[in-house]
Amino acid sequence: MDFGFTKGELNGYSINIFSRNPIVETERELAVIGGREKFKMEKGTYKLRLTL
Repeated sequence: MDFGFTKGELNGYSINIFSRNPIVETERELAVIGGREKFKMEKGTYKLRLTL
């Protein structure tokens, strides 16, 4: 996934996230593998939680 920011302080920046994303799980941990501008060469994890 590639998330691009279009407003505010991060306008024009993007962040790349890559990993399994099983939609049946309500909590997932995804890998951050880089991005543009401020996020260039970034690495780490992104925790995603689905709430209904």
